[in-house]
Amino acid sequence: MRLGSLAGGKLLIAIGLLLSIFLLLPSAQASSHIVWERCLGGSDDDKAYSIQQTITGNYIIAGGTHSWNKNVEDNRGFWDYWIVNLSSSDNLIWKRCLGGIWDETAYSIQPTLDGDYIVAGSTHSKDEDVSGIHRNKECQDYCNPCPADFWVLKLSSSGGWGGWRKCLGGTDDDVAYSIQNTTDGGYIVAGYTESNDGDVKGLHGGKDFWAVKLDSSGNLVWQKCLGGTKDDVAHSIQRTKDGGYIVAGYTESNNGDVRGNHGGYDYWIVKLDASGNLTWQRCLGGSADDKARSIRQTADGGYVVAGYTYSNNGNVSGNHGSSDYWVVKLDASGNLTWQRCLGGSRQDEAYDIQQTADGWYIVAGGTDSNNGNVRDNHGNWDFWVVRLDASGNLVWQRCLGGSNWEKAYSIQETDDDVYIIAGGTHSDDGDVSNNHGQEDYWIVKLVWIDCVLNAPDQVCPNSTGNVASTAESGAEYIWTIGNGTITSSDNTQSITFTLEHPGLLA
Repeated sequence: MRLGSLAGGKLLIAIGLLLSIFLLLPSAQASSHIVWERCLGGSDDDKAYSIQQTITGNYIIAGGTHSWNKNVEDNRGFWDYWIVNLSSSDNLIWKRCLGGIWDETAYSIQPTLDGDYIVAGSTHSKDEDVSGIHRNKECQDYCNPCPADFWVLKLSSSGGWGGWRKCLGGTDDDVAYSIQNTTDGGYIVAGYTESNDGDVKGLHGGKDFWAVKLDSSGNLVWQKCLGGTKDDVAHSIQRTKDGGYIVAGYTESNNGDVRGNHGGYDYWIVKLDASGNLTWQRCLGGSADDKARSIRQTADGGYVVAGYTYSNNGNVSGNHGSSDYWVVKLDASGNLTWQRCLGGSRQDEAYDIQQTADGWYIVAGGTDSNNGNVRDNHGNWDFWVVRLDASGNLVWQRCLGGSNWEKAYSIQETDDDVYIIAGGTHSDDGDVSNNHGQEDYWIVKLVWIDCVLNAPDQVCPNSTGNVASTAESGAEYIWTIGNGTITSSDNTQSITFTLEHPGLLA
């Protein structure tokens, strides 16, 4: 804080210790501020699953729409991929429906190395934008949809066709949840398969992890089925520094490729080499269900995994009740370094995790709790955003939403040091405005600030405090808060303020 005084034309320099008392949330010495929020959709359901910053600093969002009006145009029938491009200040640049007469949902989108976009999800259609689906004999135009195929497509930077679209799979269900660029200009895709024909070979039974390597034109380079005789579902794949891949999801198996299941569903972490061969695998969890939804390689060469757990034994400790966020740190060989349960007595489900530029972690998902680690739930489910330090300790948490239902599925730290979050909302109050009806895409741009209680020049947004000086009395004090705003000028040694935006006492 900068403090000066003017009296009779003489400048008096404040001396002594500045004392600050800040009324902060008791759970953490930090806070966050909504820069903007935006609802997108129509009068039916619209679900956002993936958001990324583009090379231009804007945002690209992928999910599914069941709407035909308001922000949504040209729906092909039932559910379509819905791709939306937003500016960094939340202006709608373009939007695109993609699909056929039946259901399509996009789960993952990435900017490509050439400035376009790659999208992955699933399709049940064989018309309109979709061709090449792997049919079974029940697949008909207007009676029965086809089983789902991976549907991978390339879009141009303006939302037009970027050259190709591919259906991948067999005659049973195949659903893609995650796609990433590879260093050779191709792509790696992961999800699950129930097929053992068409493009799929080596199914172990039930559902298998299915990892697919594509070249730059979408042609199949290799494919791998991973799992056992029960259900194994991959939700996240990342390219690793050694040229291989790390995959996370959950398994109910304890045979085939799977070893060490603790009971029910376990987190299942699989390390593949550059050719898709299994290097190592780890089951993590307890005797109840544990489902991993997101994995990232960390700066130290290890991995951080987020999902949710119903267990409180085995590898899991500290569960607050029902399901908790479960964040797990692994070393480069997949050995457990630390684990954290986060939540309250009701359900808490984490869907995405990122390591931030400072080596800490940001986690997004949904909470139905309002106790334990959770504060200020707006009602029902809220977006729940959690920041952890490098050792997994809770730094701050924030509930975002309204009185109805919200879940966050994707979060990214952007190049302007804020967080962009995508998910769904059914609310139109609290933090949420202008819902179009039913569930909307809800996009939130969030900034955070660490607050250090013993540093008098740093305060939290949306907090009230009192600042005092031991400088001589009777002087006229000019107090400046944040971005050069003069808050008070009077003959007192203290002021009371409310700071609505993050910043420092200047």
